[in-house]
Amino acid sequence: EAWGVSMGAGVVNVLLTYPIWVLISRIQALRKPLRVVVRDLWRKEGVKGFYRGLLAALIMVSNPVIQFVIYETMLRYLLALLRRRARRRGDPSALPASPGFLAVFLLGALAKLGATVVTYPLQVVKSRVQTGLGVGGAAGA
Repeated sequence: EAWGVSMGAGVVNVLLTYPIWVLISRIQALRKPLRVVVRDLWRKEGVKGFYRGLLAALIMVSNPVIQFVIYETMLRYLLALLRRRARRRGDPSALPASPGFLAVFLLGALAKLGATVVTYPLQVVKSRVQTGLGVGGAAGA
């Protein structure tokens, strides 16, 4: 349930703030002032232009979910490994309540890396579409 609410909040956030990110991307890519970018975008593409690349951004809302799934899976494997080692030593009570700060930190970092690797191509597509370069790099695509 919490993930559904989180994803819903992410979608609402993207829908409300996306035009700002399109403008920022265009200003940076075109090196033109805000008023010129807004005027040109409105004249050439209308409201639709302010939401160019939206689908990729909406899919990227799943990044934290992917990160969480990877983290939880690795944590489960690590805890199982620690339990097996404790049983082999004949001391099942030696299992720590938590794998420790460093292990949790590394699992979190690896999970974020995995989620980023999965969603990075979408980030590239979104940025190219926002700036008007298109996926292949051609202007106006």
